[in-house]
Amino acid sequence: MYSRFGLLIDGAWRPASDGATLTVASPVTEMAIGTVPAASEADQQAALDAAARASPRWAAVPAWERAAILRRTADGSLEARLTGDQGSSLLSLLSTLTHDR
Repeated sequence: MYSRFGLLIDGAWRPASDGATLTVASPVTEMAIGTVPAASEADQQAALDAAARASPRWAAVPAWERAAILRRTADGSLEARLTGDQGSSLLSLLSTLTHDR
């Protein structure tokens, strides 16, 4: 499940510069379900440098467009968290949430 994840730095996905990883455990079974890169100090500095370079371009995007981009990103992250990390389909989860009200 987590094999495709990496560190998104300067617009590209990559492993940790030192190869370090963290184990991801299922909250349901507590069994290991994959690994993710563990960012080193060098990775963190590279991310900060990339963010500083991108800042003027991002600031030039109209506020409503930035909000829409962030909303789409958050929606995708929430769906992945609610389904993959909990072992449910989104449809099943939404059905449960709407029937409980």
